[in-house]
Amino acid sequence: MSTKTNWWNSLVEFIKKLFGKDDTQPDTNDWKTELKKIESDNSFSNSAEITHKLTLSKLTHDNVYFGSDKRNWEVKDDCDGEAHLFILKDNKWQGGKYDHVRPSSTSRDFKNVYGGYGCFSKLQPVIGDKVAFILISYNKKYRTNAVFSSWK
Repeated sequence: MSTKTNWWNSLVEFIKKLFGKDDTQPDTNDWKTELKKIESDNSFSNSAEITHKLTLSKLTHDNVYFGSDKRNWEVKDDCDGEAHLFILKDNKWQGGKYDHVRPSSTSRDFKNVYGGYGCFSKLQPVIGDKVAFILISYNKKYRTNAVFSSWK
């Protein structure tokens, strides 16, 4: 391996350690263990099978932009699932559903989060909070991997 390649690989590893998990990596065993301890609004099923990959394109204070491989989940009223937001507070992942998603969705705004929908009436993210996003099918049998970031 060339010196240039070694340097680049070292830089990538350093950045991963500095900023935490790679936003596109699939659930880790640690996260799967944490899922069992989620304090949710009962809209999330931690037994749902991961069937699709979710990637985080961009996170702003107002929106999340994401990519997902084509989901073949059942469609109901033009939507095929729900967007879930979890926030790490007091060493516990808390959160739940905050919006519906269509098969073609590539973003969701946070109006429902800021508006106090469901569990978000008592739970609000603040800048720097670790957050996780998941899409889950309406029947709660299927979901995407979780993607992680820090609230902006």
